[in-house]
Amino acid sequence: FLALPAYQRLKSAMAEGTVAGIESIDIRWRFPLAPLRSGPFGLWMLRDPANLLLELGPHLFAFVADLVGPLSDIDLRLSKPITLPSGVTQHQGWHIRAKAGAVDVVLNLSLVEGAEDRSVEVRGVNAVARLDYGNDVLIIDRPNASDIVVNPLRAQLALAGQHLREGGRNAVRQLVSLNRKSPYGLGFRGSIRSFYAAVAGGALEARFSGASAVGVIAGIEAALAHLPAPVVQAQEPRNLGPARELVIGGTGFIGRALVCALVASGR
Repeated sequence: FLALPAYQRLKSAMAEGTVAGIESIDIRWRFPLAPLRSGPFGLWMLRDPANLLLELGPHLFAFVADLVGPLSDIDLRLSKPITLPSGVTQHQGWHIRAKAGAVDVVLNLSLVEGAEDRSVEVRGVNAVARLDYGNDVLIIDRPNASDIVVNPLRAQLALAGQHLREGGRNAVRQLVSLNRKSPYGLGFRGSIRSFYAAVAGGALEARFSGASAVGVIAGIEAALAHLPAPVVQAQEPRNLGPARELVIGGTGFIGRALVCALVASGR
């Protein structure tokens, strides 16, 4: 996600002082993880609690490494445990607090069903920037000098205008490209473009360098140092007899409920 156009605009806003004097950064990955519900439960990232953060954590820690650098004073809290059929207990909620110099950093990883929120919020002394990296949208909330009566209206009009601009830009881009330039795809395109530019003789951007990757993994490993020992609960296999039902689309909303009902009834 470091090559998203909206992220580039965030970096420019910080470099130009539009968002200055950074006080805190909140990074959120609230996105359901289907394999936790429907398997396959033997996936590498589900075999051990640490693997889950190693799999998903780079998305969050890459922002940290690029925006503020190495973390210190890391604290990890886990929530919403779930025991998989493999016997491994995985936590669906990861809350990490840390510091990067004078900047407070919070990383939230939530894998439960619910509204999606993949965002980076940068709070400065003169503005608050919110990057929705799941949708390639950047909104900057800045104070205005209007009086107490006009201020709320002017502030909301400014935010509405930004939302309209961002939504229009993304809609036109998707239409013209026939849906080949989604936010996810744009991130890949930008990083690959940077790589080939370096191969052609240019300098590889620092955010995509090997040193940056090492820093990202170092931050994740520092957080995992606070992870409690994994819990594995042996489960007795259930003899359900021969299979006579086949559910097509068993990972969907209705399919998951149907599968649970069939298993509960002994089929």
